[in-house]
Amino acid sequence: MSTQQTGALLATGRARLGPEERLLPSPKLRADQHLLTIVAACSAVDPVGATELAERTGIAAKTCGLVPVFALNSGLLVKGHRRASYLPSEKGRHVARAFQQGAVHECL
Repeated sequence: MSTQQTGALLATGRARLGPEERLLPSPKLRADQHLLTIVAACSAVDPVGATELAERTGIAAKTCGLVPVFALNSGLLVKGHRRASYLPSEKGRHVARAFQQGAVHECL
């Protein structure tokens, strides 16, 4: 991070990163919750949104709603047929299968 970016961060409290530079969608979601939500979304058979992800994970729907954009950008999800709904891509299905089989290291 440059000195100018560091100064901007201290002055505004927000990082000056572009959308493609953000690794996680929000600091409001711990990494373990983020992963749990991604696995739930990638395991879905029907289109899922924040409400369905909240039911499957026990995490607040408002917080679950932060994950799909990151997963879309990562290629794990594709847009579903209804507004704000998502389906796993082939890559996402592969990740979900690996988690179910305990072969997580193969995905990473």
